[in-house]
Amino acid sequence: MTISRFGKMRSLAFIGYCTALLLGALNDYVFRFLLVFYISKLRGTEADPGVIAIAGVVFVVPFLCLTPMAGTLADKFSKSRLLQMLKGLEVVVMALGFTAFCLKSPLLLFTTMGLMAAQSALFGPPKYSILPELVPEAELSRANAAVALCTYLAIIAASGLTPLILNLVSNNYALAQSACVVIATIGLLASLPMGRTKPASSNRRASWLVVDDVWRTMRALRGRNYLIGAILGSAFFSLIGAFMQANVLSYGVTHLGLTQEKSSYLFLIAAAGIGLGSWLAGRISGRLIEFGVVPLGALAMALSSILLGTAPASQAAAMILIALAGVGAGLFLIPLDAFIQRDAPAERRAEAVAAASFIGWLFVLLAQGLIAGNKAIGLTPAGGFFTLGVYTLILSIVAIKILPDFLTRFVVLVMTRLVCRIRVYGVENVPDSGGALIASNHVSYFDAAILIATQQRRLRFIMARQIFEKLWFFKPFFRILNVIQISGDDPPRRLVASIKAARQAINDGFIVAIFPEGRITRTGELQVFRSGMEKIIQNTNAPIIPVYLHGVWGLPTSFSKKRHYQWGRYPVSVSFGAPLPANTPPEEVRNAVISLAPPA
Repeated sequence: MTISRFGKMRSLAFIGYCTALLLGALNDYVFRFLLVFYISKLRGTEADPGVIAIAGVVFVVPFLCLTPMAGTLADKFSKSRLLQMLKGLEVVVMALGFTAFCLKSPLLLFTTMGLMAAQSALFGPPKYSILPELVPEAELSRANAAVALCTYLAIIAASGLTPLILNLVSNNYALAQSACVVIATIGLLASLPMGRTKPASSNRRASWLVVDDVWRTMRALRGRNYLIGAILGSAFFSLIGAFMQANVLSYGVTHLGLTQEKSSYLFLIAAAGIGLGSWLAGRISGRLIEFGVVPLGALAMALSSILLGTAPASQAAAMILIALAGVGAGLFLIPLDAFIQRDAPAERRAEAVAAASFIGWLFVLLAQGLIAGNKAIGLTPAGGFFTLGVYTLILSIVAIKILPDFLTRFVVLVMTRLVCRIRVYGVENVPDSGGALIASNHVSYFDAAILIATQQRRLRFIMARQIFEKLWFFKPFFRILNVIQISGDDPPRRLVASIKAARQAINDGFIVAIFPEGRITRTGELQVFRSGMEKIIQNTNAPIIPVYLHGVWGLPTSFSKKRHYQWGRYPVSVSFGAPLPANTPPEEVRNAVISLAPPA
């Protein structure tokens, strides 16, 4: 069976894929908790930071050695077949773990962890790079949210199941490990409905020189600055996640006075937060990728970490802050992962995912070093959280500096939806990618914000220079949104430059929005469309999207004599019409806009 490139998230293939991921992650964490608990007990110290650090290093090294090779293999062969083979390997490794617990051998347990990490390292690149082959681009953000939700649901389950299983079997670790063998077997069966995806037909060979492979991939991605930024941002998330996972157990024991087993529930709360944040990121992103939540996620992680380091020992406060950090992490990660999968070249998609994973695991290794270093210098787990928060706050400021337009657009979107209850019709007429010209009626000063609230793509607005100067207090936001100023009073050279700038934006793949009437209506009726729109769109193959704003006339920002103020949100509707050819005359575009108006 060959899978259609554009399946659905509700297909049996995607459900089987998610089930296999969930059970695989569940196995990883149950085994890791069992190992840490067992070795710590042998050493006589609960949640021993030394054991946690050693386990972390053993888990990380295979990822550093095998991840780049896994990316090359995933581009060369069928990704689904690789995943199924690796699920079979997981069954064998979990059986070895059962033997290790039976023999009570720490060396064999750490060996099993290394093999489990090797299986996970080979599993990672095909796991993420297969998503664009299972779901359409419009579902990519939601699919990533579903994957993250499955992963962190598994972590939640592992955090709760591990102590529960140990209690049920009276701390018989070998018997507890047998549950992992059963889970691995079910995961293998769940992966079978994925069938066989087509290889990407890459001719590149895997190399044992892993750093060389990653360097080669990053060089191939030169010029894609946002993609490289997303890879580094994803890697920083790995640092934060690994640090919190390792630090939270010791934090619970030393700062909150919990037992080792009860401390594991703190990570359960963090995982629940990440799952919720991932779901929110998927919901907010919708059909596309919402970068505006990335700086907000970073700020949430930073502030919660700083407060964890400075707040008094309160279990309730710690639970709230850990959950907030998790939500921030989910908001931060999902847009970055979806962007890497979407924007990486198809023939190098798995390699790009592998490069991101390799760099991420370097950061995980750094996190283990930070944990061990904190212990060596006598820094408490609370102090570790504070230090992490400061570093993350710096990252937040950098993210806001890099993505000011995304963040501003997102804030405008949220504020507009708080003021207006917007119904959107025909949004599927707006292309998901490529340039286009939106031509809308102009009813109030709030029209641009309403259009922003209906679109998850960035809009470039053509704005009358007089409005730009009149609303001087909004100038910083206008500049961040990169509006294109124009005026009929401009000298010819300046007017031509504005038209060329708008046309270039369309050719660069932006959606440019224009109000062809040239000014806000004073009567509520649609005025004559000016010819500037025709000059902007000429010599492009981009479509013109007619738009009608309804319910805006009468808002406090309109010129209506019956402007009204009310409690609650104003009902507004936005209708997007079918795309028109670039050579459509202004009068025909106007008629198309009128046709979208609801019956009187």
